[in-house]
Amino acid sequence: MKISLRTELLILNLLLIAAYFIAFSGLTISISKEIMFSTNDALTYLDVANLGTRLSGTDALAIRPFLYPLIVALAYKTLGAYGLWFLQLLFWLAAASFLFLSLKKLSNSFIAFIAALLFALNLSCITLTLYALTEITTIMLLSFLLYFISHAIERRNELGFIHRLLLIFVLLTVIKPLFYPVVLVIVFIVLPLFYFKQYRLLSKKLFTLLLVLSPMLLQQSFMKMRYGQFRVSMIGDITIRDYFFADGFAAINKISRDSALIAVNKFEPKQVNSYILGHPQDFKEVYLTNLKNNCNGYPQYLDYPINTGNKHYIGFMAGMNDLYYQSHFIFIPLILLVVFLLARSRRINEMIVLLIPLLLSYYILLSSGISTYQGDRLTISAFPLWLFSYLLTVWYLIGFIIQRIKKRPPSHS
Repeated sequence: MKISLRTELLILNLLLIAAYFIAFSGLTISISKEIMFSTNDALTYLDVANLGTRLSGTDALAIRPFLYPLIVALAYKTLGAYGLWFLQLLFWLAAASFLFLSLKKLSNSFIAFIAALLFALNLSCITLTLYALTEITTIMLLSFLLYFISHAIERRNELGFIHRLLLIFVLLTVIKPLFYPVVLVIVFIVLPLFYFKQYRLLSKKLFTLLLVLSPMLLQQSFMKMRYGQFRVSMIGDITIRDYFFADGFAAINKISRDSALIAVNKFEPKQVNSYILGHPQDFKEVYLTNLKNNCNGYPQYLDYPINTGNKHYIGFMAGMNDLYYQSHFIFIPLILLVVFLLARSRRINEMIVLLIPLLLSYYILLSSGISTYQGDRLTISAFPLWLFSYLLTVWYLIGFIIQRIKKRPPSHS
């Protein structure tokens, strides 16, 4: 008897809930306000949720867009730490389900279950549901992106498709400014190149585009009124200065990082850029070191407070992160081969479905090189994206191999 997709999804979620709480039982931390807001980043989100109380000691409104603090305000202020944890647990379940449904749609095979299993084995994802940080919400939205493109790719030439795709990235941007350049690429490159004619024929759709962009424009308008700059956040400049630039400055001047932080605090963004350009080799080394450390990061949120985490969990996740790191090098040639074969076969939709999450995951991974000291948190948002792309690559490759075997003429003895 064939099992319906709804039944499969129900069974999957029951298994995911069981896996979550089995893993949860081995954690050395629990659900509490103290854990939820134990990091300075978490306090900045609470600052914005409280409309600028400065619990973190910084001007959080300048660096944190409004959407995740709004989630914190709605969940935490109504039901406390348990409310925010439960919402993030639902986001975790949704992310695994979207990942499963995406690969189920494209392959209708066991790899959808493999993806969900590998997702559930990421203990860093599970423990991050206990912290008031954006990663779980971001992972959920990126997994929904996978679901959307896998189910709607055949309508990619329609304005409705690109508007919905853009909306996902706009929402991601007002959670993590990291995605702002992606929005700019869509608005100023993709739309003019591929959809300009449709806007000319359907000028009312420009209003729809404005509505799609409105959450981001609202954030930028607030920043302009309060700080005089029409941007989503100032976090980019601060991250480059206090992490990437400070590390390079310390190495070049042979001083401690703490001393470097004091010195670089006086630098304006233009001065930072000029100094980096004047020492390209030194900052290249800093970037590559950060990139490797982040892509093969220590699971520090499993080890909180420091040196008190479950050693078995930490060892397992450190090993998994190392496997993830090695897999990126293994899959690059396989992906190039599959993309070539898909292009040659004129399977453009399948190629786009593979490339969008792949390029986005590499963007997240590569951009992590400007920051450090966060363990595997900086790259974990890319996890569902490259997991989807790599498993899909394997599926397509198997399909091409089977197709090749079937075309081979039978040998005659």
